[in-house]
Amino acid sequence: MKEMLRVDLRRHPKEPSYDPFMCEIWYQATTKDISAYANVQIKKYERDKSLNLTGLWNFTNYTVAARCRSVWSSHWSDWSNKVTKRTEEQAPLKVDLWRVIETCPNGSRNVQLLWKECKEFPSSGIITGYTVKYIAEHVNITFEGKYNQNEPIILNLTEDAYNISFTAHNSAGDSPEATIRIPSKHEETIEQERITRLKASVFKEELVLKWDSTDSEINGYIIEYYDKLEKDASKRSWDRIKNTTEWTSPKGTLKRYKFYTFSVYPLCKDEIKKPTSISIYFHESGRLISTWGSVTGS
Repeated sequence: MKEMLRVDLRRHPKEPSYDPFMCEIWYQATTKDISAYANVQIKKYERDKSLNLTGLWNFTNYTVAARCRSVWSSHWSDWSNKVTKRTEEQAPLKVDLWRVIETCPNGSRNVQLLWKECKEFPSSGIITGYTVKYIAEHVNITFEGKYNQNEPIILNLTEDAYNISFTAHNSAGDSPEATIRIPSKHEETIEQERITRLKASVFKEELVLKWDSTDSEINGYIIEYYDKLEKDASKRSWDRIKNTTEWTSPKGTLKRYKFYTFSVYPLCKDEIKKPTSISIYFHESGRLISTWGSVTGS
């Protein structure tokens, strides 16, 4: 969501009021190298003038300065002192929600929720907590839990299918709900893989996955990847893609000589289906040439 700041200008007391001025406003987001200019005229006999800088990012510090000149002259004054102000905080944006499912010996499942804030620059504010609601499809009973910002969210679920909603909060309000469905244990058992010929190739700074699928219902994919030796589920990463059957790892995310597992989850009407997985070293020790991985069941 965009925001605005108001800039108030006042004619110097020593300047004659009958002389019209042109003022140039410079403003820049302090956390990003993005700057712009705006112009406003102080007309004859005007002492004060205000200008709204619009289309700004919310909850962002902006530095503002001004300079002026007479409309009869091409000579600008020196820039004024710089002033820094922050735009208002807005309610959080919808988060990107993911999950890691672990089956327990008694048949129940621990589902850890992972989330990322929206990639849009910048943050909508400071998130202070989360609300999670989940409902088992066959009993229609809603459970609700509230969590602080740094608290891991792990739900102990039965073998039934569940629908989960996730809302982030800050002092300005609540985010739109992010939702995810956990299939039943029976669905997981009978679900067939929809991806074929998953291949991975390692290059100097990145890894590329390619795969085939003939399922016309697929409308996107989620790529999950993690260090095979990492036991902390919160360290897992994921990306969402559409309209392609190829994915390239973001530069700098993979470490050399680490053994990674990559899982491609097809989305059918935005519902997560059974993944196809592959495990591969990101550059085997002593080798820098392209390497191909092989598909493993998941």
